[in-house]
Amino acid sequence: MEKRYDQLHKDYKALQAKTDDLENRGRRCNIRILHVKEGLESGNPTKFVANLFAEILGGPGGLQSPPTLDRAHRTGPVPATGGRPRSFLARFHYFQEKEQVLRLARERGRLEFQGRQVMIFPDFSAELNKRRAEYVEVKKLLREKEGVRYGLVYPARLRVSFQGQEKMFDTPQAVKDFIADKM
Repeated sequence: MEKRYDQLHKDYKALQAKTDDLENRGRRCNIRILHVKEGLESGNPTKFVANLFAEILGGPGGLQSPPTLDRAHRTGPVPATGGRPRSFLARFHYFQEKEQVLRLARERGRLEFQGRQVMIFPDFSAELNKRRAEYVEVKKLLREKEGVRYGLVYPARLRVSFQGQEKMFDTPQAVKDFIADKM
């Protein structure tokens, strides 16, 4: 009976991982945009978001024209008056354009639209976001260290460069152990 349970549990975990992977593959052309004031899209969110990208990421070395979007919409319920605006979810027709937008957003750092900071992120599943959030504490520790570079790699691995060496970590605990031993 215990063997059967162990096998079922193993199968369940494998199916759960496969489902999460499929969900994230379905989202790979999506971008999430935060802090855009409510109501600016005036009935056509797809056109608004395409023009938003062109405005905040255009110019020399940036987007030459608005990207081709399949659709865009706000997520979640309408907030109360004065509440935090809902995020936008935009699906790009071309994966390369999505990657270009993410790269430009990273390179430009702080993005502003109508006097408010706008943030742009890849769209991941809730499960993957939870796994990536587990690294917040160790990233704070690494920020305090001199000469350390780090970054999250898809799906939820942390790459750390220190003294000319680059290491990949699958768990936050492995990073903590590395910090304790090597830094």
